[in-house]
Amino acid sequence: MNTAEMTISDEQTVRALVIEDHDLMRLSLIHEIKRYFRSCIVLGAQTWEVAIGLMAEHEFDLVITDPGLPGVDPTAPSQRLSVVGEVVEACPRAVHVVITGSDKMEEGLACQKLGANAYLAKTGLDGDRLIAALQRISEEGFCLSLSEIPNKPPEYHY
Repeated sequence: MNTAEMTISDEQTVRALVIEDHDLMRLSLIHEIKRYFRSCIVLGAQTWEVAIGLMAEHEFDLVITDPGLPGVDPTAPSQRLSVVGEVVEACPRAVHVVITGSDKMEEGLACQKLGANAYLAKTGLDGDRLIAALQRISEEGFCLSLSEIPNKPPEYHY
């Protein structure tokens, strides 16, 4: 699937991989992918080692990657970009979405040069913004969304 094919027909089963070490974020992303695509198979990888094994065994249409996995120095841009580059190289036909808590414009543009189709900040990311990013990829080919903390009222849960 290329960026122009991000709108999937009802008959096509989307194969997706979510590479994210934080359990709640990984499970939320999987849930949103399942909500967006009518027919999909979504695999989750908590570690780089698991992700490498899955990418060697399967082809994916969509890969969501957090470059700040355990063992990657979050202050070393070269290590973070290396993760993105290796994922893009392992799954060249997939649409690649990078999600990060350490978002920077320069890193987002570097990810685009490596072949990523989107670079999304985790801060302010919810299901609607993820889906909007997927739609923007199909329309424009790339989506860059940096941290946005909306001015929302406090949340009260009882």
